[in-house]
Amino acid sequence: MNKGIIYIVVGKLRYLEECIFSASSLKKHCPDISVTLFTDKTDVKEKCFDEIKIIKNDINPMKNKVKYMCDSPYEYTLFLDSDTEVKQPIDEMFEVLDKNDLAIAHSPQYDRSHFPAKLISYADTHPDNAYNTGVILYKKSDAVEKFFTKWLEVVMLQDGNLMRAGYLCDQYYFNRLITNKYHLECGLKLGVLDNRVYNARHPMIWHLQRIGEMGNIKIIHCHDLHRSFLMRQYLRLSQRIDRDSFFKAIRQMSANSKK
Repeated sequence: MNKGIIYIVVGKLRYLEECIFSASSLKKHCPDISVTLFTDKTDVKEKCFDEIKIIKNDINPMKNKVKYMCDSPYEYTLFLDSDTEVKQPIDEMFEVLDKNDLAIAHSPQYDRSHFPAKLISYADTHPDNAYNTGVILYKKSDAVEKFFTKWLEVVMLQDGNLMRAGYLCDQYYFNRLITNKYHLECGLKLGVLDNRVYNARHPMIWHLQRIGEMGNIKIIHCHDLHRSFLMRQYLRLSQRIDRDSFFKAIRQMSANSKK
């Protein structure tokens, strides 16, 4: 079986630094799994990558993500966002694809009015945010090809200037296709990964730590894991302020359009 991991990184150097940290953590626990990096950076020399494919950075990174997921060189692929860390061996994940075409974890639901964000549920009840696209397991099949082709089509139609994490992003359109049952139309067999193990987002980590389940996590998913705890909190607060400003501007634009 031809299996491997892909990362897709363009733009800011910060994302490449995160990716090197993630791929290094993967190789520590799974040294025999091949890793391919799609990137616009031409000077990457790190040994944690088995293959590097140079791509253009001429569209929104979230569009690039979907575009190059379609070009995975592996039969069985695990896509990982750059802001992840592998804490334990994950070889068994690929066995999920023996019975499924694609597997993905639920997005957690949390209250952003708190800092840090307060976990409400391990599974978001809003259909547009049901699944998190930072960790996706999939195999080459007609069903996956059809689903990804449609996913790329709708993502490419979106104005890239408005795309942002949590707003009109690749994840939003993935979930819209699932909500509209397009995966059933494709004949795609969809599996669900346990996000407490394979995609632990930052609001979950605080909770899992309190209930003594941190040892079960195999993939952590949050920004700046390669930095110190204090630096991560500072950057998260800065990003929250920037995010709040962005959504305030969107609400104002919406209000003005109704006048």
